[in-house]
Amino acid sequence: EIAWQEWQVAEAARLHCGNLMLTQKRAKLAQQSVELNEAFLTAMEHGVDLGVRTQQEYAAAQIALQESIKKQADAQSAVEQERQALNAVLGLAPETELSLSLEESLDFQGLAPADELFEYAISHRPDLRALRVGHESQEARVRAAVRSSFPKITLGLTGGRDTDNVRTLGAGIGIELPFFDRNQGTIALERATRKQLADEYQARLFQTRADLARIEESLRLVRQKQTLLNNLLPKLERQVGFLQKSVNAGEMDSFALYAAKNKLLAKKFQLLELEKSALEWGLAMELASGRYGIMEVKQ
Repeated sequence: EIAWQEWQVAEAARLHCGNLMLTQKRAKLAQQSVELNEAFLTAMEHGVDLGVRTQQEYAAAQIALQESIKKQADAQSAVEQERQALNAVLGLAPETELSLSLEESLDFQGLAPADELFEYAISHRPDLRALRVGHESQEARVRAAVRSSFPKITLGLTGGRDTDNVRTLGAGIGIELPFFDRNQGTIALERATRKQLADEYQARLFQTRADLARIEESLRLVRQKQTLLNNLLPKLERQVGFLQKSVNAGEMDSFALYAAKNKLLAKKFQLLELEKSALEWGLAMELASGRYGIMEVKQ
């Protein structure tokens, strides 16, 4: 029971640690979004003065800036919440500031198939091991109760001699209780307990296999989306670089550049959300399988 509690606390700490790293990255991106929208609003105001942009476009830029400011405030709030949650799990004072590198994250170091992790869970997960041993122990209790339903009979000889020197010889018989109910109540109780443990063990095995299969499929989909986004980001960055050169050369205005930068930031936000999903599913896989280290710190 202690090992099971420690295991869950450790995994909770890893989850909050990973989420804190991701929320810090999100807050950094949110700050970049505010700065970009502030510059865009200034350019839009200048465009309105020149008559090349409309008041509607200027109003839309104002709304975009307010939304980015709200997103930044939400991100900072999430950082504080995760920091407090991590401190609480680790038993640290609320004001403690842990230094976490933004260049690090929890990622996969290799993921075994669900069937292999299921076999590992049977032999390593503390709750499954406890239920299995408990069932074996209860089986011994049932056998002991059944043996006690056959009362032990003891036979002995008794003898004596009276004043006339007459000797007597007899047999003494002893029978242990219970005799009439043959211990059926105790046997029924122990068998019911054994069945309850067996049912609970089988139910957890079934749930573990189902959980591992579901987590494996969810992780596959998340990682597939991560791959697509990771392949897309370099292309968007090259597009931003090309537009920046065109703006610097005076070949085009800056509005297309701002739009491209906003699109790039939006994709980075999406990638962070996918990293968060991957983190949560990965730690869920650790909990379900009982295998520590599926998720490791990656530079």
